[in-house]
This record gives sequence, C-alpha cells and structure tokens, in this order.
Amino acid sequence: MKFREISLAVIVIIALSLNIYTERVISLSPSITEILFELGLGDLVVGNTKFCNFPPQSNSIKKIGGYLDINMELIIELQPDVIFHYPEHFQRLKKLSGITKLVQVSHKNISDLLSSIKTISMELKSETEGKVLITSLKSKLDMIRNRKKNSLRKKILIIIGRDPGQLRNITIIGYGDFLNEVMSISDGENAYKGKISYPSVSIESIIKMDPDIIIEFSFLEQAPSEDFVISLWEKFPLIRAVRLGNIQIIKDDYWVRPGPRITKIAKSLYEMLHTEKSH
Repeated sequence: MKFREISLAVIVIIALSLNIYTERVISLSPSITEILFELGLGDLVVGNTKFCNFPPQSNSIKKIGGYLDINMELIIELQPDVIFHYPEHFQRLKKLSGITKLVQVSHKNISDLLSSIKTISMELKSETEGKVLITSLKSKLDMIRNRKKNSLRKKILIIIGRDPGQLRNITIIGYGDFLNEVMSISDGENAYKGKISYPSVSIESIIKMDPDIIIEFSFLEQAPSEDFVISLWEKFPLIRAVRLGNIQIIKDDYWVRPGPRITKIAKSLYEMLHTEKSH
C-alpha cells in the first residue's frame, strides 16, 4: 500500500474515532437550533431563522427568513446536506427533496421534544450526546415533578396575545401545547379546561376561570411597562390572581420554545406557584 493511501486510511480512522462530522445543516426553528448547539453541533449550522437567537453564537449564522417566510433561493445557495424542519414547513420544502435531505421533527409536547433530540443526534452521528441530553432533561424534569406539592394545584392562565393597551381579544395557551405538561410537572394546572389549542377568551371568561396566577408573555422591545400591564388587570379584583398580586410578566422568549431550556421553564413556574402569596 502506498504511503498516501496509508495516510488517508489513518485520517479516516482518526476522524471516525473523534466523531468528526462535516454535514452542512439548516435549522428552521429556534428550538432545533438550541438542540444542535446543546449536542455540540453548532459549527455544522450554516443557516437558521431570524428568531434563532440562543445561544448567542446562533445570531452570527446566515438567516434564511422567519418561521414560514423562508428564503428558498438562499437555502439552495447555502447547499445544505440536511434541513431539520417542522411538519408545517414541508409543503414549502418538498421541492428540495431531490437536492438535500429533509428531516422532519415535531415539538408539540415533551415526548416530541425528546424524540426529536434522538432523531437529530442519530442523523448527525452524535447518538451518545443525544442520549446524555435526553437523560439529563428527563432527570431534571423528574426532580421538579417530585418536589414538595401544594395541597391543591394552582390554576394558571398563560396569555400569549391580546389587543395592545387593553384586555380584549385575549389569546391563551389552551389544549395540546407543551406548556400544559410543564404546568402539571410544576404542580399546577391550566385554568382553561376546553379542547382548543389557542383559544380567544373574554375577560368575563377569565373571571369565571378564576386563575390563581396569570402569566403574560411580553417579548417585544416596544412592549408596555409591567406597571401598565398590571394596572389593566387591577380593574378586575374578582379574579383571584389579581387579588393576590399574582400577575407575572415574562420577557424571556424561551418560554415559548419547546427546547433544552424546558427544564428552566418548569423550575421558574414551580417557584412562582410556591411563593407565599400563591397560597
């Protein structure tokens, strides 16, 4: 065997032993991007969305659009070997199926999240890292699930949108969202008992639901101040959360991302539910 052939064989063996992987990857969601970085595969990502902002390194990666308004021309230009996407992306992406590999994952619930970590890690030859991450997330969630419980579960209302400056056209987390599971793990329950995923509710309906805690998401830079938001709710003291001063304003967007930081959400929610004023 020639020296060059021997050297090439040695390089291949070393590369395999070090689990070196050189696929060009595109991620079409912030949660997928976070998983890739958590697995130590961030260097493979050549494109992601404008909403992919964690970890900070993901900001410097080429942006291929938003959630559904993706730039197909730019994706082709980046020459990815694999694109990780959600089911709702497929119709737009299917024309690329002969050019690149499309790997679909879903993050509707915690089981989906764990399955997607397994899928991504297997696709990118990082099974060991995937198993470690899955085990770690399960363990942390179990620790929160097994903490001291309140005598009664607290009712939680999570608001994801409403008319600016007023309590109208209020959209809440309903049935089927991963945050329902997080509420349960954290010793709480959804104040909404219907079967709609993201229902629009009136203030009268919220009074009837009578949540113990109201959580509002406020991710926009131009969002109203916390004092202003709380002043809107203070007009409705019939709601238990208002009387108790349990109006929480969340500015961290990871709360709506079913990714590796799901344990951080569960921990924060548990602490909210077990402060003295929530009793």
